[in-house]
Amino acid sequence: SAAVLLHVVELRDLMLASRLDLELLGEDPVGQQMRAALVGRLKALGVLLDEYRDALLDERAPAMNTVRPTRWPELPPQDPRTRLQLVLQDRLSHLDGEVLAMGRALDLAQPVPPLALDAGTLRQFVTPVGWPMGLLRAQLHLDSPVLRHALRSTLALASAYFIALALPWASHPHWLVLSVAVVLRGSLDQTLERRNLRVLGTAIGCGLMLALSLIPSQTLWIVVLQVAVGIAHAFVTRRYLVTAIAATMLALLQSHLADPSHGIAVSERLADTVLGAVLAWAFSYVLPAWERRNLPRALKRAQHALQQYALQAMTAAMTPAGALTQRMARRQAYDALAALSAPCSAAREPRRVRPPQDELNAVLDHGYRLMAHLSMMRQSLMRRGKELDGDLMAEMPAAAAKLQRALAGQEPVPHAVQALQDWSLLPDVGPLEDIRPWMRRRMQVSLDDAARAGQAAEAAFAAMAAPPEAEMSVSRLN
Repeated sequence: SAAVLLHVVELRDLMLASRLDLELLGEDPVGQQMRAALVGRLKALGVLLDEYRDALLDERAPAMNTVRPTRWPELPPQDPRTRLQLVLQDRLSHLDGEVLAMGRALDLAQPVPPLALDAGTLRQFVTPVGWPMGLLRAQLHLDSPVLRHALRSTLALASAYFIALALPWASHPHWLVLSVAVVLRGSLDQTLERRNLRVLGTAIGCGLMLALSLIPSQTLWIVVLQVAVGIAHAFVTRRYLVTAIAATMLALLQSHLADPSHGIAVSERLADTVLGAVLAWAFSYVLPAWERRNLPRALKRAQHALQQYALQAMTAAMTPAGALTQRMARRQAYDALAALSAPCSAAREPRRVRPPQDELNAVLDHGYRLMAHLSMMRQSLMRRGKELDGDLMAEMPAAAAKLQRALAGQEPVPHAVQALQDWSLLPDVGPLEDIRPWMRRRMQVSLDDAARAGQAAEAAFAAMAAPPEAEMSVSRLN
């Protein structure tokens, strides 16, 4: 339901925030016990979420909707981690609230909970359905990875067809074309993975067919054919190796049952698959759309989205309109970071065109940490905004502007935050007593992550602008 999805969105923010400040726990036995307590609670929530998933699929009410209290270690009063433990407990209580609210929303015996957003507002978050011509026109240039893949596929499939007609075993020319079609993907990494699975699955399927040929029972073969049809389609998006095995048996059985005089074409199927995989692999280098080509645009988009979310999370009005603006900015930031993570799978591309992986990983790591900081500040403003004085609220716009400059690489990493493991950085009062010093600390550490993300982005731009032989030196210097 829509209520469950809204709770899942909020839960994502809280889960990101669960990793914050854990470096302050220390590595002594007490710190290890606190970590174990935190992990135990998260595992219990994971069990609840598994139950909710099963209940949703089975269209029934959840069998359980409670979690046991967490047993935290006893800390001496003078231990600064006492205040940190209160922060973790408060964080877990919000996690509990979102997870248990999902259970109540799935309970058919409970009244339908009111939605935080109305239907009209929710429609703004739904991806439009359809293919307007404007999307097609936007891809009509050679820099478009969509057009490049279309041209590459056309050349590869046409070549496979004419090669299949010229082969001495041209009884099934479509097998070679089909092998190219299923192996050639949009990126080299996906193509190589599909190539390996296709060849391995075909070899296993051919072996199973040789074993099946020892049982001359047409009834059994027809049963295996029907089972192979279901398996081949059921696993195509889950485990392609299983699909390749079943598809091989399906194709060989169909061919043999239609014309038993030619026998089971095991060698032809295996040869067509290997040749098709080689052709698809070779055509991956024709009009390639390396991840590096679109990386500058994706990196700039991520910087801009994080800047906008920083502004909205810290300055948006506590009104329905302000909440909508903040949610839209949050979604755009998550989408931009997800798009930026795609080049991280380019490890199999030629070294000269690989994106700067270390810098990208740093941008993603600190970008997601910044998202968690901003979400925590936004949650504090929503839940305890009345406890914040005018001075702190007046600091928010300037702090947001500083975060935006830091994300653009225009702010240095704050020296005061270099020693994040220093317990003295914790406020002297607990968060339940006074939220203000904790908010100021959150602004300080968020600036650290924003500055590191901005510096990593600038280093990535510099690495991409450098010649291939100089790029290694740039990465080592950073």
